[in-house]
Amino acid sequence: MWWMAALLAGIGLLFGVLAVPLIRGRVPPNQWYGFRLASDVFDPAIWYPLNAYGGHLMLWWSAAIVAGAVGLALAPVEDDEARAALFLGVELGILLGGVAVITLLSYRELGRLRRGDGP
Repeated sequence: MWWMAALLAGIGLLFGVLAVPLIRGRVPPNQWYGFRLASDVFDPAIWYPLNAYGGHLMLWWSAAIVAGAVGLALAPVEDDEARAALFLGVELGILLGGVAVITLLSYRELGRLRRGDGP
């Protein structure tokens, strides 16, 4: 089961690496990378702060993915089937729950930016 922990930790690290350019404002408006579901998101005044916000959320999410993988790898579970089920349940919850939370909070931030509310 170490391969599963390594794979999930690698996925978490990949998302963490992808979050850094968003946080630093290094990703210009584009169709492929960043939060881009609404048409006015391509406005640089919205794009950069929104993607920095989403990048921070993504970095925390990636840390949760890695922590979950390491924690589950070290969990005292003897049975391989039980460990696989535990990995699937916990990591799937972290992955899907994280996407849902990031999406909802990013939409809330988009609304705040559209209204011109302060930081």
